[in-house]
Amino acid sequence: QKLIDEILELLWSLREKGSKSYSKLIDDIKDINAPEAIRKMEKAGLISVTDDTIELNEKGEIRARDLTRRHRLAERLFYDVLEVGMEESEFAACEIEHFLSPSVTDSVCSFLGHPPTCPHSKPIPRGKCCSKYGKKPKNKIDEEYRKRKALQNKLLIRRVP
Repeated sequence: QKLIDEILELLWSLREKGSKSYSKLIDDIKDINAPEAIRKMEKAGLISVTDDTIELNEKGEIRARDLTRRHRLAERLFYDVLEVGMEESEFAACEIEHFLSPSVTDSVCSFLGHPPTCPHSKPIPRGKCCSKYGKKPKNKIDEEYRKRKALQNKLLIRRVP
């Protein structure tokens, strides 16, 4: 299951870069079990593979989007709020993304002020909690995020004895 999740997340990331290459996915995943996992994913209707092209199907798209959202929000939480280094934030986010429920994910997103990007500047897919506040221009979201982050930093500093 974890390997399938990692493949879905990598597919999302590769697609953001404009790639749908099966061979690129295999090179990046670096797991000898990946081809078998991909066959299972195709059989389950998560993906479609044609020659060297691999694409997410609707079911895979939803799951990959949710995994990516959880991962990138977890990175923001660890890096921004808990002040964990970038590398450790990435590792911790990779572990926790498999266990966050939708309601906890929305709570983390709301707590963080609905950040538009992860610490690596990759876009965080929006959630239902984000749509409660209506569609705002990106610069307004960024401004609100910076204000929320500044407030969180003040609150964190005040909590330290």
